[in-house]
Amino acid sequence: MKRLVLLLVLLLVGGAGACPFCDPGESDVFSDISDATAVVLVDKLEVRKYKVMETLMGPVKTGRVVVAAEPQGTLGKTGHLLLTTAGPPNLPYWSDAPRALTDTELKFARQALALRNAPNARKWDFATEHLEHPSAEISSAAYNLLATAPLSEVQSRGAKRWPNLLSWAKSSKVDPQRRALYLLMGYPRYGTAEASWVGDLLFSPNLSPSSPMLGPLAMTYLHLKGMDGLQQVRRTFYQPTLPASRVTPLNRALTLVYEQSGNGALKESIKTLFLQELDHTQRGAFVLAPLAMWQDFSGAGKAEALFSKNQNVTWVKVAVIRFFRSFQGEASKAALARLAKLDPSLVQRTTDGYRRDDLGID
Repeated sequence: MKRLVLLLVLLLVGGAGACPFCDPGESDVFSDISDATAVVLVDKLEVRKYKVMETLMGPVKTGRVVVAAEPQGTLGKTGHLLLTTAGPPNLPYWSDAPRALTDTELKFARQALALRNAPNARKWDFATEHLEHPSAEISSAAYNLLATAPLSEVQSRGAKRWPNLLSWAKSSKVDPQRRALYLLMGYPRYGTAEASWVGDLLFSPNLSPSSPMLGPLAMTYLHLKGMDGLQQVRRTFYQPTLPASRVTPLNRALTLVYEQSGNGALKESIKTLFLQELDHTQRGAFVLAPLAMWQDFSGAGKAEALFSKNQNVTWVKVAVIRFFRSFQGEASKAALARLAKLDPSLVQRTTDGYRRDDLGID
């Protein structure tokens, strides 16, 4: 139960500065190099002992013997052993395990090392060039790098891999995490012909509620279908009996549509839907941040009622207080004064309103 509450809180505050719906995987060759104090090529002498054959970065002499974990990667894979450490390189034990790399992967690692201190824009360009590379080592590093980039940066690079992005997004052979990224990168370029397969995927009973593709598919569908698409999304994903965990990914998707769409009627309908969500005791708090950022005070009464309905749920009460802190004027001050009568200490301690970072969509 505690893990579920933590997940919901994270969804509430968003993942500021990162691509929405993207989830970087385990460490990769690029992240290892980025965090390293030393990078070397080694030969294995015996279990957990390695001889430095070439120093790529850091004050490490060739011929030195260091201790590290057993090589990671595909079972039985052979090739160049790249070893990094995030700790002091003079220590005998190094923090990372060696990676077995092919010639192509080693070339990629050398290029990554050359970009270690480069501006993020160059790193994101580099990653874009290597998406869905035949090497799992390279493709994972490329995905992880873009998954931590702001959405605006991800989408600005969509043209560089179009139409590959479209074919990858449609392919069931591509990992869902990556398909979510490719949808986000490419959907602004989709035409009406794409609405059929996008709708089939979005409303399929086989699509898991926890699928990383859910939000990007909803965004794409609304981009293609507008108001009609929103009504379908509402009927399917905003049923009153559904818990907050089922609805919050759609909230983020609709927030993104509101922010990126030029369709005024669609934007107003999204706002209306969020205002109606305030009636839901468990789900209402999750739309307070976007409503505050859009400076819509019309749901103030419902927001105040959420505070009273969740007297024993501190994070919900904090969300309500932050909503009112986001507005200027006597009405918001009066609401805060009323809330202070119910929980004076919490109102006094909660001093910040919502910021754009709280949307987690940039």
